[in-house]
Amino acid sequence: AIVLRHHRRGCPMLNFEARYNAKTAKGYYMAEKAAPPVWFGKAAEMAGLGGEPTHKQFCRMVDGLHPLTGSKLTPRLGANRIALTDVTLSPVKSVAIAISLTDDRDRLAGAVQDAALHALALAERHAAVREGSGSRSKNVTTGNWLGILHA
Repeated sequence: AIVLRHHRRGCPMLNFEARYNAKTAKGYYMAEKAAPPVWFGKAAEMAGLGGEPTHKQFCRMVDGLHPLTGSKLTPRLGANRIALTDVTLSPVKSVAIAISLTDDRDRLAGAVQDAALHALALAERHAAVREGSGSRSKNVTTGNWLGILHA
């Protein structure tokens, strides 16, 4: 599961961070509402997900379950697993300043969101999962992500 957030202050332009605590993630990501979150990624399309996710759908995704059906999506559902990966994309400072100073805020913020989705679509080609365990584990390219975009 991928959660994408835009940051406005002093954060790198692109950052990936694994989140292990599903309980904390459920409260944090669904409480942050600068703009309504939206599903993204080829896996979201394949799963029939679109528009704004509900809190229940998000919680299921973080728990490794299909957001709509509740069926198991991952072989490991225990507490000692990566619940999601937080991807932070930030526009350059001049864009963030322009968004905060203009009357055209919605259009510029929409353009930043569109750019983030485009960048993720390019990176999605390289998305992979780890199969197996120990010395027999290997990365398998899937070319798809299931994610939620938070602006």
